[in-house]
Amino acid sequence: MSLKKGLTYLVESPEDSSVLLALDARVHDGLIDWFDTVRDRAFPIKSSKDQPDGLEVVTERATYRFKRLTKDLYDSTVVAKVTGSRPFATTEELQEFYRKFSR
Repeated sequence: MSLKKGLTYLVESPEDSSVLLALDARVHDGLIDWFDTVRDRAFPIKSSKDQPDGLEVVTERATYRFKRLTKDLYDSTVVAKVTGSRPFATTEELQEFYRKFSR
């Protein structure tokens, strides 16, 4: 599964503990870039591999795994790390919230 426009992803990296969410993530011109709710990030890609629930990207800095953010992933992984997190009834409601997230 490649990255899909309009979806929010959970980002995990064994080398980069500062990552959590990716909005507007895209691969283009040999780069991966995304908005992490605070700033834009962009890195040249060394390699990438489709995963069933997202994409794995290797850069010079780190390996990043992008997983489509579901309600279950949000509840188990994101809530404890986000100040002022809110409950969502469904994955669709969660995704819609982040689609409207302002930069």
